[in-house]
Amino acid sequence: MVKNPLRDMLNRLLWDKSLDRRYFEIAFISRGTESGLEKVRGDRITRVSRDYVHFLLPDGLKSIPLHRIVYILDLKQGKYVYYKRSK
Repeated sequence: MVKNPLRDMLNRLLWDKSLDRRYFEIAFISRGTESGLEKVRGDRITRVSRDYVHFLLPDGLKSIPLHRIVYILDLKQGKYVYYKRSK
């Protein structure tokens, strides 16, 4: 399988006990919002698959394609650990 830095970072958030997932914000493209972006805390991740990240949200499970992830922000340090470059 080809390495994917975004998938690797999401898996690290899910499995690395040294990271406090509550302090990471994941933003993704969402057509259902006025701004076009939806933001989720890292502790909402339940699973990372080949092409999707799965979140448990108040309204149920949500599967987001990795290509829709815009950024992952470390809230404690105030820096992006992943930012999608526009084409």
